[in-house]
Amino acid sequence: MRLALSVQKVLKKPIVLLVEDAGRIFSGEAYPSLKMKCIMNVFGIPSSGPNFWSWLCEKSAALITCHPRDQENLFTLSKLKKPVYYLPWPSQIPNVDSTEVREKNRGIYVGTLSRPKNTANSSGHCL
Repeated sequence: MRLALSVQKVLKKPIVLLVEDAGRIFSGEAYPSLKMKCIMNVFGIPSSGPNFWSWLCEKSAALITCHPRDQENLFTLSKLKKPVYYLPWPSQIPNVDSTEVREKNRGIYVGTLSRPKNTANSSGHCL
């Protein structure tokens, strides 16, 4: 986040923060070690779960979480009037009817174009 804030000063663009597990951050499980908490405090970053989450929300225009359990907690995670969205990793294939009509020429992709993220098709090319 500190790097994103530095880049934002130059580019003047909003930050949309992608986190893997917002619930762990909010609860304080993400940084349980005393060493990490001390390092965060030295840089002026709150180290307790809810305070750290509030700091991230304050610095971001919106947040995206990728952990399935966060879907049920989006209201709580959005408590600071910052939108929090759930977007599964590409390796989490949703159970969707393939005949469902979708709007053409619209889409969003969040992730890397690497095989572990389930983005390679059968011919080995990235989708």
